Amino acid sequence: MKQIQTFSISLLLFVFLLIVVFAPPAVSKAKDQMIFGKVVTQQLTDTKDIAKSELSMADKIALISSYKAGRDSVIMVSQDQKIYEKGNQQDLADLAIIELEKLKRMDLFPPVEVSQVQNLAFAAQSYTNIDDPSMNTEIWNIRLSFHDKWMDIMMDSETNLIIQYQIWTKDDLKFMPAKNNADLFANYLGIKWDTLTLEKQSGLDQHNLSISTMGYYFIQINEKNNFGIQIAPVTD
Repeated sequence: MKQIQTFSISLLLFVFLLIVVFAPPAVSKAKDQMIFGKVVTQQLTDTKDIAKSELSMADKIALISSYKAGRDSVIMVSQDQKIYEKGNQQDLADLAIIELEKLKRMDLFPPVEVSQVQNLAFAAQSYTNIDDPSMNTEIWNIRLSFHDKWMDIMMDSETNLIIQYQIWTKDDLKFMPAKNNADLFANYLGIKWDTLTLEKQSGLDQHNLSISTMGYYFIQINEKNNFGIQIAPVTD
């Protein structure tokens, strides 16, 4: 009798252990099946809705200026900056120099030597409107260093056009830019002003361009050892 009782207790203990070990996975699987049965999946075969848009230069700059204005709907993602020393591959430096020479011929850049680049640092930056991801653009943020000067450049990754720049030198630039500087720079970028106003702030000419809800203007920085053309956002 005692043997039967001992066997029964052992059997019940064994069954209990089996339940403890195998019941949780079984219950979890059953719950997963109930959930998955309600989920409909579909293979993505058409990506036209998320394809990169082809923005005009005016819209690209408006997008960048919206980020500068601190609008929550526009985000910027930047890669880690890469640095190359003299003697390494400098394709971006060469492309930037070509555009700087164009600006020089248009009287939009000081008549200084820019061919002997010693160091190049750059990073790709992507700007996106999260409310409308089709509104996105990518630019190169470049720094060129020379023996006696250095400059920061923002260059469109598709057209290689310079969107803004600033140069610092050890010596006096002795540069007097054209009075219609903003108009010439807009022509260089292929921008046609929609609404144009001319404002005077601290002796600088500022041309204001508005595009729908986004706007910007170019400001000219002109000092003894410092010159540049920068994008400034129109703020509400």
